[in-house]
Amino acid sequence: MRKISLTEKIILNFMLLGMGIIIIIASYSFYTAKDALMNRTFEQLTSVRTVKKNQIESFFNDRFRDINLISGSEDIKKLLSIIDSYNFNLNKQSNNIHKNKINEEYNRYLRLYLNSCGYYNNLLIFNNNGVGLKINTFENDSNAVSIDSISNYHVKDLISNIYKNKKNYLQDFIINKETNKPTMYLGSAIYTNNKQIIGIVALEISADAINAIMLENNPHNGLGKTGESYLVGKDFLMRSNSRFHDNSLLKTKVETPAVTNSFSNISDIGIFKDYRNIEVLSAFSRLSIPNLDWCICAEIDLKEATIAVYDLRNNVILISVLLSVILFVSSFLISKRITRPIIKLKEATINISKGDYAEKIPVYSNDEIGALTESFNFMVNHLEQQSIELQEERKLRMQSVLDGQEIERQRLSRELHDGLGQLLIALKLRLEGLNFLDKSKLITTIEGIKKLFDSTIDEVKRISYDLMPAVLFEFGLAKAVQNLCEEIENRTKIKIHFSFECDSDILNKTQKTYLFRIIQEALNNIAKHANATKTELSLIHKSNKIYLKIEDNGKGFNLQERMNQKNTNGIYNMRERINLLNGEFVIESELNNGCKIKAEIPLD
Repeated sequence: MRKISLTEKIILNFMLLGMGIIIIIASYSFYTAKDALMNRTFEQLTSVRTVKKNQIESFFNDRFRDINLISGSEDIKKLLSIIDSYNFNLNKQSNNIHKNKINEEYNRYLRLYLNSCGYYNNLLIFNNNGVGLKINTFENDSNAVSIDSISNYHVKDLISNIYKNKKNYLQDFIINKETNKPTMYLGSAIYTNNKQIIGIVALEISADAINAIMLENNPHNGLGKTGESYLVGKDFLMRSNSRFHDNSLLKTKVETPAVTNSFSNISDIGIFKDYRNIEVLSAFSRLSIPNLDWCICAEIDLKEATIAVYDLRNNVILISVLLSVILFVSSFLISKRITRPIIKLKEATINISKGDYAEKIPVYSNDEIGALTESFNFMVNHLEQQSIELQEERKLRMQSVLDGQEIERQRLSRELHDGLGQLLIALKLRLEGLNFLDKSKLITTIEGIKKLFDSTIDEVKRISYDLMPAVLFEFGLAKAVQNLCEEIENRTKIKIHFSFECDSDILNKTQKTYLFRIIQEALNNIAKHANATKTELSLIHKSNKIYLKIEDNGKGFNLQERMNQKNTNGIYNMRERINLLNGEFVIESELNNGCKIKAEIPLD
């Protein structure tokens, strides 16, 4: 049997070692990449689900704002008064006069408003005598108006719920018997000045508006060719059209694990079979919409999601084969380089064994190369460390700049929204109301508008001052807060008792600014909303901590309900500033029992 040479042994060992490393790396790369691709797909689905969920919830929040605005408008009350005078027993000509009056009144303002929305098919108004009015928002003549008995409009549940609960009601999709299409209604009561219900107004919401948000066929939207997002009701029927089934709203049943888990208040991801009995990746969640119990699912076929995984597998196999060939060639060349001096040593040893001492053995040493390699590696490591430190420093600086800009934008946005924005809205409403006032009341209203303009100008000055309270840094936190208290006392007649037991010098600039902004936000909220007559404010330094306490005797509020509302910028603003100071924030309030705010901030 032929002996295996040293070169062959080295090549074989290199090959075995190299193949083992390639198999381990290839397997690890494949499974890591597979997990990464699956996670990325789930993240895309979760992102689509979150975006669509926010869009749908925002859509219905906007519709509730629309119905609140419309139900309180004078135009609706005028239309209702015309309906009250309608008599089914009158002749056709008299009824046409009523319809013409209704169409003329509707064209003043409501048509422009509803057409600009584009989400409503019909406007319905019902009086307490059982008479109903329906106006088609897409037509512009008396044919758009129909008056009939309230029992013929398929909104019995809507009307009974509004009368019973005395609040807005959103009726889930039903099949409209006239059009044989799914439709839903949003209604509100019409009140007199004495808070008596005199009628009901409802908007018929088009199913196309829901489908426009949910249904997308663009393969570049993150859902590929087989992905879709859809809505499902508590009865497991679709509330939006499917990408694969036309007219699936209220027709396609989706009783899948994703829907079942959603209605168990579980928002998650998973791999399930969908309503087509096809395995899909799914991201699901329950929606938060008043009077509606819906869930949302964003899904994509597992087969499409894993195409890239199997492409990656094939690429890994191809790369492994190429690496094996390269490894073989490299092993051969490296082994020859390693064995050459060993062979020379062998030949020299044989010659010496024969008594030939004249031949000198070359010294094959890697000391210099090793030292050079070590120096080079040290240099590379040093340069790499410097590069990492420079990139980290640049990242931190850029983050600090962007965070500062974002915080300032958010604060200014809240100031404009809560102060100037509300005054401008009030001005707009007062100006719009001039068309409906008697001349006798016009001068009084204009005087009120002038005062509102003065308040707007004062608000602009206040916002300008609040952008940079110079007194805070010139005279200290105590003086700045004292000035703020005096300004609010003069403006609102609220008695504010301010106790300051703290040395301003122990606070840095950020702590002073944030504490001032927190106090300013709290006092402004008390002045605007609390109806308080007395407020206790204290700022105390004790045990290397700052203790802030603000307490009023106002009307208070339900904290849980307030936190669920959208307009909680003030509370959120205070809590975020405390968090930035690494402190603790607690707010306590009950109806008719005032509000108490406590904060604890470490000085270090």
